[in-house]
Amino acid sequence: MPSLISIEDKKFTPRWIIASIIVNALVNTLIAVILAQEMDVVKNYLDVFSVRTGERLAYRIDIPDNLRNFMIPPLLIQPLVENVGFHSKSGVPL
Repeated sequence: MPSLISIEDKKFTPRWIIASIIVNALVNTLIAVILAQEMDVVKNYLDVFSVRTGERLAYRIDIPDNLRNFMIPPLLIQPLVENVGFHSKSGVPL
């Protein structure tokens, strides 16, 4: 069966990032994931979101080393980050 995404697409283009988010959501049926992995999902989401928002979006992900392997429920943080985009302080969605 041919792949839906070619090798050339795997260069962190928006298409590849969206595909990785979808694959993570479909494959990740675990009870808990490592915080660092969850933040990779958040980073991918923000990378896609920044295509839409341009320079209006600035972020920094800073995880203390002692928390990187902390276990949390999957997709706990990404929906919170997504809501920030829709309910921004300026009153205008990012």
